[in-house]
Amino acid sequence: MLPRTFARDRLSVPLFALLTVGVATGLTYSVHRWKAAETPINLAALAQTTAQELCPEDAIRAGNRSGSTAIVAFIDFYCSACRRSLPRLEKIAADHQAALIIREKPLADGGPAVEAAEWVEVANGRGVGFKFLSASASISPAPDSRSEFEKILSDAGGTRKPPNDAELGAARKRLKRDAQLCARLKIQRTPTVLLVRPGVAPIRVKLANLEAELSRDKLASFRGHLEGLHVLSILHRKRNGVRV
Repeated sequence: MLPRTFARDRLSVPLFALLTVGVATGLTYSVHRWKAAETPINLAALAQTTAQELCPEDAIRAGNRSGSTAIVAFIDFYCSACRRSLPRLEKIAADHQAALIIREKPLADGGPAVEAAEWVEVANGRGVGFKFLSASASISPAPDSRSEFEKILSDAGGTRKPPNDAELGAARKRLKRDAQLCARLKIQRTPTVLLVRPGVAPIRVKLANLEAELSRDKLASFRGHLEGLHVLSILHRKRNGVRV
């Protein structure tokens, strides 16, 4: 029950009701946005996407480049969460002998985000794509000028010279391919992490659950190995007339 002094005031009740509605609307909007952030990508399209489409030979790579398991991360150069995730993704890939594949997903349609993505792909064309990303990830605020990009490229081990038309053309072709893949899979947020394993359809994995998922794979592989050894042991004993 409202206090008498509160009830007597004719304006207090409508204002209180308006405030309640406003808070409820704000909470509903926040929950809606949170759920939207957790909305999975187009899983049907992902199931039909091949490992070659997700892990092309000319993509930015780190970890075990020839690993049968691949972690595919879609990132935006100016996404702070993406920048923070790079060292962790690299470590997880190294710990589990997996390949780490970086695909570009600029959240803006033009401007600095696309220009930065082009520089990343130019570095990739010069063989230092992941080193370029790693070097820039520790810089705050994120670099956004040509001179900064040239210096990072030089520090990463690439030649410090402006990209020529051929390099830019190849970089934009790879970015267009990444954009088409993102559109098909309906990837809206970064970082988006996919796990590609032999013999099964690729899946989307939260970064927080990635290591646990890979550890389960390792445990399942170890169990399969033990079961195989057990079967071989039984066959060997039978051949030698040992009762089993």
